[in-house]
Amino acid sequence: MEKQDVTGMSVKSDTPAIKKAEDGKTYEGKIVSFAPNKVVQAVTDGQQTYLVEHDRFKLSGAKSGLIEQGKDLSIRYAYAGVVVVKDKALERKVPEHQPKGFGGAGRF
Repeated sequence: MEKQDVTGMSVKSDTPAIKKAEDGKTYEGKIVSFAPNKVVQAVTDGQQTYLVEHDRFKLSGAKSGLIEQGKDLSIRYAYAGVVVVKDKALERKVPEHQPKGFGGAGRF
């Protein structure tokens, strides 16, 4: 969408749309801003980036200080009224393949 500035020239709007968070969805991305009762997260879906607005009082990590600007978080709306917040930097990375036993020695 193009807008016109004060000189009458058209200017492209690069600001992504802000969407409200929905139950049953998971949002992953960095926190870009927050206010006393709202948290805004930048979420990338493929090549499109959009902003998601969360109600701060619903977020499980709001009181513990987990939510800070610039943090990369996973915010999951499990079902009505239950929201789980995880710091993506602290999530344990599990290798795709885990070897069985001790070097293939097997049991006797």
